[in-house]
Amino acid sequence: VQELGYISVFWSFAYYDYDENAQKGADYAYDKITKNMHNGAIIMLHPESTDNRDALPRVIDTIREKGFEISLLSGKPE
Repeated sequence: VQELGYISVFWSFAYYDYDENAQKGADYAYDKITKNMHNGAIIMLHPESTDNRDALPRVIDTIREKGFEISLLSGKPE
């Protein structure tokens, strides 16, 4: 992987969010994500999840309210 110029990254949190037919609502997604936030967390969210899409603005606000930063994997603040 390194020889090809990539880096390997493993997420610290993921949940069963990828099944488009098993969505449980934005509040469920918000609770799952925010209960698993911690300094340095890498949160994997699947783009096909309408729950994630609907919860994401609130999640971002909560991340910032708790004093965390959203960064690129390079460590540069977003």
